[in-house]
Formats: sequence, C-alpha cells, structure tokens
Amino acid sequence: TNNYKLSQVAHVATTQPGLLSVTASGYSGIYDGGPHGITVTSSGATIKYGEASGTYNLTSSPTYTDVGTYTVYYQVSLAGYTTATGSKTVTIAKANNVLRLSATSGSYTYPNGGTFKVTENKSGGTLSCISDNKAVANCSISGDTVTVTLGTTKGTATLTIKSEATKNYNAGQAAYVVTTASGALSVTANEYSGVYDGKEHGIT
Repeated sequence: TNNYKLSQVAHVATTQPGLLSVTASGYSGIYDGGPHGITVTSSGATIKYGEASGTYNLTSSPTYTDVGTYTVYYQVSLAGYTTATGSKTVTIAKANNVLRLSATSGSYTYPNGGTFKVTENKSGGTLSCISDNKAVANCSISGDTVTVTLGTTKGTATLTIKSEATKNYNAGQAAYVVTTASGALSVTANEYSGVYDGKEHGIT
C-alpha cells in the first residue's frame, strides 16, 4: 500500500485421502430359480466387481442361480478418497421338493391292482416307490405312473413315493395308502342225481 511494503506469510496444508462411506451386503436364501448377487453402494463412487481377489473387471455384481456359496469381491474408488475393497458372499440353499400324487389312497379287491399318477415333481428328481408290506401290495413306477400290484394278504400297506435330491432341491416323498379286500372266487358246483349203475359218483 502507500505506507507499507509488500509482505507475505506461509501456511502449510497437509492433506490425506478421505474415507469412503461404503455399504455392502451379501445374499442368503433358498433356491428360487432367480439370479442373486451382492449389493454395494457408495455415493458418487465407481464400483467394480470381480470373482477373484484383486481382480475387479466387472461393472455389476456377478449373479448366481444354483445352490452353493459364492464369494464376490468389490472395489470402490473416488478421487480424493482411499480406495475401498472387500468381499461378500452369495449363499443359496436347497429348496424343498414339491411332490404331489393324483390320490393319496385307494381300495382294491384281490387280484385287481391299479394305477395312480405323480402329478407334480418340482425338482425333476428320479422317482422310486417302496411298500412297507409287500404281502398286501407292492408298486413300480414308469414315467409318472405308479402301478399297484396286490399280494395275497388282505390288509393295508403304505406305498412311499420318493424323488431323489437334485442340485437345487432336497429329496421329497409322498405316501399312498392301499387297502385290500379278499377277492370273490368264481365257483361252479354240481351235484349228482342218477340211477344206480354200480359206479362211484360225487359232486363236481
């Protein structure tokens, strides 16, 4: 100014990167046929994903459909902030199978068996059938048709239809109760009536 010389003073500013605010969550649920991944949010930041630690080559979370546990890695970056990295898991557990029959019980008269259907086997697992009393009734499966064959003993038997576990479903089963009755024999009986002829005669 008119009365003062030019002067100056120094202030030393030391800065360090800021810490990003990052929210990350994984997924845990039962198999539902849909894709699932992790969720990462951080305002204004660039988020990248990878399926291997240190590799972030994806712009969105990889997703998984089948049963298993998967680890997804993430990297969050923004100018002026320390880059944040981490990982979360996607866990998909097996679903319970749905196994339905066209009927849950049936009555039969010896020697006539019958059939019923497996109307739903959600997992698509291999079907099998076992009887708890083969003397009363047994069973076999072809496709979705269960054939009931009768034993020679009157009574009840439980047929258990099973569906094997698959990659995404637990094993499943359903029961069918068989009640059997004795058959009615077809009988023809004839007596004998005649004049004495010196021969033996009986009924037929």
